[in-house]
This record gives sequence, C-alpha cells and structure tokens, in this order.
Amino acid sequence: MKQGIATAIICAALSSAGLCAGTAANPAPETLRLDLTGDGTSDQVLLAFEGADAARLVLRTERGWHSLPWTVWRGGIGQQPALRHTPSGSIQVIAGNAAIGRYRWEETRTLAWREGQLQLAGYTYRWHDTLDPDAVGHCDLNLLTGRGFRQLGTDRSPIRHPPARINAADWDGTPPEICNAAR
Repeated sequence: MKQGIATAIICAALSSAGLCAGTAANPAPETLRLDLTGDGTSDQVLLAFEGADAARLVLRTERGWHSLPWTVWRGGIGQQPALRHTPSGSIQVIAGNAAIGRYRWEETRTLAWREGQLQLAGYTYRWHDTLDPDAVGHCDLNLLTGRGFRQLGTDRSPIRHPPARINAADWDGTPPEICNAAR
C-alpha cells in the first residue's frame, strides 16, 4: 500500500516535467489539478494504483500530502477508475465494470471541500444486466441534503436520508444502506 502511494507522489511531482508516463503494468496515476480547498492555490488529486485491483485517492493541499483510507476497485481495460472535476468544484471518483461479464456497474463517489475538510457529498451506483434489459438499478443520493432517488427496473422513487457530514478520511468505503436495495 505505502509503495503505491509513494510512487504516485513521486510520479505526480515528476509529471509536470513530463518524466512520469507510466507503463501498461504500472500506469501513471490519474491526476487532477484544481483549487479544491478554495484558498486560491492549486491542489492536486490523484489515484494511486495499489496492486492489480485497487486505487487509493491521494491529495496534495497547502497542508501537505494526504491519503484516504478507502480504495476503489480497479480492473483491466474498460475497468479503470477515473477522476472528474464538477462545475461546482467537487471531485468525483468513478469506478466500474463496463467491459467484462454480464453484469455491468458504475459507482461514483462525489467529494466536496466543506467546513475545512474533504467530505463525502454524494454516492451514485448504477448497474444493468447485458442479457436482461429489465434488470437495471440506480441509486443517486446527495448526502449533504439527504435527497435522492432509487430505481429498480422501471420503478423509480424518491429517497430520503438524514443529511450527513461525513469526513472522507473517516468513511470506510461502505455504500449508504439506503442504496443497497438498488444493487
């Protein structure tokens, strides 16, 4: 675990000079640069690959380097995790299987800088069966407002959850219970 994070940190430092391209066996980490903390300085967010099947989120802010305790799943081609910067200034960590087997899925963890810390702001999970067009599920929950929806097949309904302020460093990676019915 620590070796993957150390490699990602070194690679992130060298990437601005074009010195860390990575290889198929050990790819360079996915990286975003943005003002995540809202202090006017550039922060860095990257996914550090750990072994063949996991990636860990690592942040560089004015306070230094921080590694979150949870990982996202990482597979082969068509199954690599990704980072996305949203228009509202949040980041999304996206993992999924869009290429192998019958059951396809995508999980999006939305993180936002609030009250001086990185918080889990939203959780989205969608899946479908490639052989049964009626076998689909989707859950989308904004944890800050407690509102969202859940869909199984064609039945889509609103859901409510107590609004939560979850420090991303304290979260264990377990999906919100209310979304488990859509899985």
